[in-house]
Amino acid sequence: MIQPATNFKETLTDAEIDFRRMCDNSPIFIWMSNTSGSWFFFNKAWRAYTGQQEQENTTQWLEKIHPEDREPVAARFKKHFAARSPYRAEYRLRRHDGVYRWVVSHASPYYDSHNRFGGFISACFDFNDQYEFENTLAARALKQAALASYSRFALEPRKFSDLTREAVKVVLQTLHVDCAYVASLNRDDLTLTLEASACRLGQKPPHNLGTIKPGALSITRAMQMADDQDDFSLAKLLAANGIRSALMCPIGVGRQLYGYLFANTRTVRTFSPEAIDFIQGLANILGTVHQRELAESALAESEQKLLQSQKVEAIGLLAGGIAHDFNNLLTAIRGYTELIKENIARLPASDTSQTLRVHATGIENTALRATKLVSRLLAFSRTQAAEIERIDLNTVVLDLKDLIAAFLRSGIHLGVQLGSEPVNACVDRNQIEQVILNLAINSRDAMPDGGRLTISVSPLQIASGAYPALEPGNYAQIQVTDTGTGIPPEVQQKLFTPFFTTKPKNRGTGLGLPTCANIVKNAGGKISFVTAPGKGTAFTILLPDFPAGHAAAGPDSSVAPFFLEPEPASPSGATQQLQNSDDAELPAGSETIILVEDEPAIRDVTTAILESLGYTVHAYESGEALIAQYESGANTPSDARLLITDINMPGISGRHLAERMRALHTGPMSVLYISGFISEAIRKSGGHFLEKAFTRDELAKKVREALDN
Repeated sequence: MIQPATNFKETLTDAEIDFRRMCDNSPIFIWMSNTSGSWFFFNKAWRAYTGQQEQENTTQWLEKIHPEDREPVAARFKKHFAARSPYRAEYRLRRHDGVYRWVVSHASPYYDSHNRFGGFISACFDFNDQYEFENTLAARALKQAALASYSRFALEPRKFSDLTREAVKVVLQTLHVDCAYVASLNRDDLTLTLEASACRLGQKPPHNLGTIKPGALSITRAMQMADDQDDFSLAKLLAANGIRSALMCPIGVGRQLYGYLFANTRTVRTFSPEAIDFIQGLANILGTVHQRELAESALAESEQKLLQSQKVEAIGLLAGGIAHDFNNLLTAIRGYTELIKENIARLPASDTSQTLRVHATGIENTALRATKLVSRLLAFSRTQAAEIERIDLNTVVLDLKDLIAAFLRSGIHLGVQLGSEPVNACVDRNQIEQVILNLAINSRDAMPDGGRLTISVSPLQIASGAYPALEPGNYAQIQVTDTGTGIPPEVQQKLFTPFFTTKPKNRGTGLGLPTCANIVKNAGGKISFVTAPGKGTAFTILLPDFPAGHAAAGPDSSVAPFFLEPEPASPSGATQQLQNSDDAELPAGSETIILVEDEPAIRDVTTAILESLGYTVHAYESGEALIAQYESGANTPSDARLLITDINMPGISGRHLAERMRALHTGPMSVLYISGFISEAIRKSGGHFLEKAFTRDELAKKVREALDN
């Protein structure tokens, strides 16, 4: 037991008096004890610091030590006093103004001139500022480590609910609060719902946490309950549950506000700036992940919509392919039916001929209904929904940049290279955006380990003959280049085949690239690619700066020279009139006609109809066959006055065939184009057109019109 100093008159030597005078005037806090362990001396610095009076009972000095530190300080002194060994102690000492501050005491035994133990003497220092600074650094390091650890945790693919549960645990352990929880916000009625909680006392907050005030929606930083209880959400609810201090931090901002992160204590506490920064950091991570989930959800929805649109495009492709072939068959069926009706009309009147006439009419009417159905299918498979306009592709790519960046995985760098001047093209904006997005997604999937995706836009002038499938003129060039795995040789030939895909099950439909190719083709452009395994792939899209099928210089120059004034008809070429089975007069003639059609059935029936009208017909299965005969100089139909050609054929197209024939054929010649689908843009470009499936009557009138105009 430590004894207080006894009141006795000490006999001091001059040396002892000088020593005490020196200690009393020292700026260091000094106390001394005697051989019984009682404190009998406190210097002026000590008394000034603690407010202790000189005549005050020294036994009360322990009361100046913080209640939590008194027993440890007394026990330590007693232990080292008995062992006569020096020691060091840290404790909180009450200053004269009532504030506890940390001091460190270095105590040692001292001996008199005869080497006799005289007691303990201690020098004390106030190191409160250093202590708090070191504690602040340690706490800051602890918070930063916790924040870094949580960041790594959040980077892994996890449910958002897992992140909120972990967040409240981290707040509880790091800030040493009594309770922490995450509340989600319903923006419709401003109600808060408990999503995750962690409490030291084992108490769980209620599931429904009430409502917040509209003004709280504008809060973007963490705030303390003591700062403004009117704006602090749930202040009354927390106070009713014994919470004296709290932090509230929003998770997200604006329309992407998810809710709030709370840290609560049952004692009065002012949270330090480090604690506020820490909870703000956690809330920022949660907000970022929440925004990422919203973006991924929106992207998944847009991808689903894109997939649906691709399915519709695929249906269009299938319908168009079937309808095109069926249209050719219908053209032949209707043509042969009309020839049959004409032959029946020449038969003697009888019940048999009348029956045959009725049956032929039935076939004709059924074929007509089928023709209308095919016409609708062809229209669906082309560009009815497209809104062709002249747009700057620089703007299109720039507007898509953020969207593309949002669904690129980590490690993929997106680069955009725009033209220095507007790069215009006549296309449907939605469709070309679909093409660019689809190619970007494919590039992303080709770079599982990261890489670089570059989208560039530039103008291109295409000269005549540079691209056989493209008309000369101004074009916009879009390139989508990646540094991915490349396309294997065995896959390249099937790349634009519908439903072919190399992606895992449920990851791809095989309709993306075929849809892109169809969109570009319908726009009058071209899509191609260059690839090398392990070195990446570059897709190039060329889009005309003029409507598809319409040359940049105005009306199609490849057709215009053929529309010349015809020479006066000779008696042998005079227009004749024939009668069809309904006694209606059909225009006929005796001119020579060149027919180029790759479909045998249409070629044969068209030839038969034209010959039945009195014309001489030279039929060819391809433009190449016609050109080859002209170039050989043998048996060329030099007297031909009309070229009838399908617009879309394998190899050389009808328009390019007309251009080639301009140089090969001598004399005037008109051109009649036939096709299963003739767009409005093609019609406006000028010329004579006949849409399949056509009747004998329609063919006769169009041929005569082309010859006479």
